[in-house]
Amino acid sequence: DFEPLTYRCPVDKSMTLTAFADADSFIWKLPVDEGYGKTVSVTPLIIGVNQYTVTAFQGGCKGEDTVDVIGYTRPANDDVCNAIDLQLNKNNGPFSNVNAGIECGEPMPLTGSCTAYCWCFFSSPKNTVWFWFTIPDQGSGYNFITSGFDTKIAIYATKECDSLLLGNYKLIAAKDDQTDSYEAKIINWKGFSEGE
Repeated sequence: DFEPLTYRCPVDKSMTLTAFADADSFIWKLPVDEGYGKTVSVTPLIIGVNQYTVTAFQGGCKGEDTVDVIGYTRPANDDVCNAIDLQLNKNNGPFSNVNAGIECGEPMPLTGSCTAYCWCFFSSPKNTVWFWFTIPDQGSGYNFITSGFDTKIAIYATKECDSLLLGNYKLIAAKDDQTDSYEAKIINWKGFSEGE
């Protein structure tokens, strides 16, 4: 007996399962019906274990295997166009990026020397969550502070959320490793234009 293969997938997303076997036909036992073929698309129905079984048929022989997909919920602001509206000059949060993922096309600053427009070397986005705000007054300085673990911040200007995923944006600021605990902070930032 083998332990079933285990994967993770948000309950609101689909994933593809493929049987890696040479066989004449395949039948997948899914939670609500059956699927046919080497590959099926599944969407976890519940938070927790969603079990899928595939049976492969070759001549008079058959073999069976099971895949467990752990369904979980993502943060509401995991996708760029579901960004949470931040209220400037107020404490916002707390927020979490637990179970957040990466969207195809998400931007990232250059990596380099951890300056005001770069993330540190070998950085990449992971578990991103998104926020939006509009600058009412370009003369004010604004603070953007994260805490609790190794974080990164990037601030972009764009007219529409989809533009961010298509590369139509302006990088305003980025920060990584502001403190010894690797928490990112942008303090008293005035590099905004009014209405941006």
